[in-house]
Amino acid sequence: CAVVPTLNSGMQYMTDGKRKYIWYPGAGDEHYFDIENDPTEMHNLAESAGHRADIDTWRGLLVEELEGRSEGFVDKGRLNTLGGPTAVAMHWVTPTGGPFAMA
Repeated sequence: CAVVPTLNSGMQYMTDGKRKYIWYPGAGDEHYFDIENDPTEMHNLAESAGHRADIDTWRGLLVEELEGRSEGFVDKGRLNTLGGPTAVAMHWVTPTGGPFAMA
């Protein structure tokens, strides 16, 4: 278990059930897990040179997903570190893949 300061801005993440990319916008930190081999997410691979291309891909996917959101997670095509709490704006994708948004 790890303590991650989120500065009240929570976390944003994406997964395909095999890998998981997490962005902590309040701290500007990212985590990347191989959840097939590490289901309890104990080994953060975000700094692993061997996973850099995968992390870059996942970061790009998250940028695409968060672009245009009111919280300001993305600025000029890059993930943006936030200086404080974000407003509540729920947005998620259903298991069938269809978007469902609530603001």
